[in-house]
Amino acid sequence: MIRTYPAPFGANLRDEFTVRVRPVAGGEWQRLDTYRVKVDMHDVREGSMAYFDMDEPVEVEVTINRFYYIYTAAIRPLSYGIEPVIEPKRLTFRLEKPANLSIELNKERFHNLHLFAGPIEDEAAEREAADVVIEPDRVPGRIGTFDPNSALESLAQDPDRQGRRRRIFVEAGCYGIAEIVWHVPSNVDVYLAGGVVLQGTIVIDHAQNVSIRGRGVLDMAFLAKQTGLGGIRIDTSSNVTIDGITLIDPPHYSVCGGMSHDITIRNLKAFSCEGWGDGIDLMACTDVLVEGCFMRNSDDCIALYGSRWKWRGGTSNVIVRNTTLWADVAHPINIGTHGDHEHDGDVLERILFENIDVLEHHEYQPDTWESWPSIPATRTRSVTLRSAISASNRSNTGASSISR
Repeated sequence: MIRTYPAPFGANLRDEFTVRVRPVAGGEWQRLDTYRVKVDMHDVREGSMAYFDMDEPVEVEVTINRFYYIYTAAIRPLSYGIEPVIEPKRLTFRLEKPANLSIELNKERFHNLHLFAGPIEDEAAEREAADVVIEPDRVPGRIGTFDPNSALESLAQDPDRQGRRRRIFVEAGCYGIAEIVWHVPSNVDVYLAGGVVLQGTIVIDHAQNVSIRGRGVLDMAFLAKQTGLGGIRIDTSSNVTIDGITLIDPPHYSVCGGMSHDITIRNLKAFSCEGWGDGIDLMACTDVLVEGCFMRNSDDCIALYGSRWKWRGGTSNVIVRNTTLWADVAHPINIGTHGDHEHDGDVLERILFENIDVLEHHEYQPDTWESWPSIPATRTRSVTLRSAISASNRSNTGASSISR
């Protein structure tokens, strides 16, 4: 089965490529809409992004809609071993299982196609189980606006829903969050269906048992850098899950965690093109799992800190695995830097990076795999790096295990 998700009116799209998929076993071609994603703060350019779900081998076709021909093509991570069949204006390749890919023609890495193939989701079951279903404005040519507070208030007034988790299902469509920031309280599951474009940001503040899941897109390209808003902020919270969504062009961090614990970030895809556009930054956090993600950021892709701003303490028990990192600016991985320098410092410990593909480290800074600086504010120990593929994506870094 293949499941595709048409882009709604109001989505920011690009037409450089026509992308189609079909089952290898036979079936009709299905076209994918391609979204605009801006990359690389040094010289901001527009790439393309498309996504679909699959549970069987598929054939992918990419056709060029511009006045150039294909001379070379690479599908990265190269560790997947995918070899395309190249023609002057199109390429095809077979994909056996879900993967997050970069398709680069003629060695072009800034106007490339990012293709995200995920596992099949049972959206019908998610909708059926929802307590509240948010539907788009059905007026043609209009972007809908919804007030999440009104949806939550209706749940709070229902005595049958008191004391249990509440589920909100957002149907395909383009929406603007009424006050830009959606504050999601405790015991709420939000599901963004495939084909959702949500314009705004999400904050989880002093909350427990929250999930943001689905196949939808959180698009922040309309926000000015001066707002300082990120994609999702997890502040002094616990038992939080982010799964399957895509974040596009936040002015600040894609995901920021502070003094929080029991966090799972799975199959997240994120792009940024602004300064301080980090991917996932964790400050004074414990018990965190990051897996199956694709982070292309204009600052550190994964940053682990101790105390910073109002958040105090060390960071521990962090696992990052089966993830692709692409740092257009700064570092794929940054550990340390911030901590409690005014007192005895913080400890960062029990940290594992495993099966990591690094597609780019596009900045003249020291190699952070083996030469983290000695910083009085933090003590770093029990850090392990396994199976990390370097920026060339061809050879192992040689740092199979690092402990500090």
